[in-house]
Amino acid sequence: MSKVKVAAFSISIDGFGAGPRQDLQNPLGVRGLELHSWFFPTDTFKKMHGQSGGSTGVDNDVAAESFENVGAWILGRNMFGPVRGPWKDDSWKGWWGENPPYHTPVFVLTHHARPALAIAMLGAIESLLSAVIADAMTGKKHDPNAELVALGIGNIVTPFFGGIAATGALARTATNIRAGAVSLTADGRKTVIRAWERRMGAEVRHPKFGYEVTYRRAVEVQARILAAHLLGELPSYEPLVTR
Repeated sequence: MSKVKVAAFSISIDGFGAGPRQDLQNPLGVRGLELHSWFFPTDTFKKMHGQSGGSTGVDNDVAAESFENVGAWILGRNMFGPVRGPWKDDSWKGWWGENPPYHTPVFVLTHHARPALAIAMLGAIESLLSAVIADAMTGKKHDPNAELVALGIGNIVTPFFGGIAATGALARTATNIRAGAVSLTADGRKTVIRAWERRMGAEVRHPKFGYEVTYRRAVEVQARILAAHLLGELPSYEPLVTR
């Protein structure tokens, strides 16, 4: 069963987890690093930074335990960076530079989501949760990347046909498993691909132009219509609805 837990978090005896006046020179606020002075000498911290010779004992045991069995990290806005209010751009990547210390998916809680990443974040979160649910229901290790790729493909194609990009992997995953679904064999995958190819090669009458097009061609036509609308060449975009 998946859980949300608080880990790798230092707090002062009077209840503070960071110092005041956070800025680029003080990522944890003024004197905030002092809260973690117990952690820096440990073997766990040293290994995270490619070093050796750290201390062992109770402090190291607590530090090591806080990084065990972590599937994803959830950070507050301040822990991710000093930017306040709406995001001006996506140039800020975090305090840690090119090599983040987490090495797992990281989600930032904020009231100002980056629009370009909103649906990607939603799909990523749901793909991870789908993997957890599948793990619990089947007792096997599940790869969330397959869910994420499927969601991405579906969300790219759906708007061309009048649909709304959305997730739904959680419900589909649970329903499929309860119905006895199993992973496709190599032959099964080939069968699905052949069926998909046949479907994409089937013809349908385009409601706007009145001529027959294959579904494969229809996707291209709708993409061109959408592009013309976005460029101001067409006053509106009409989705392809065949039934």
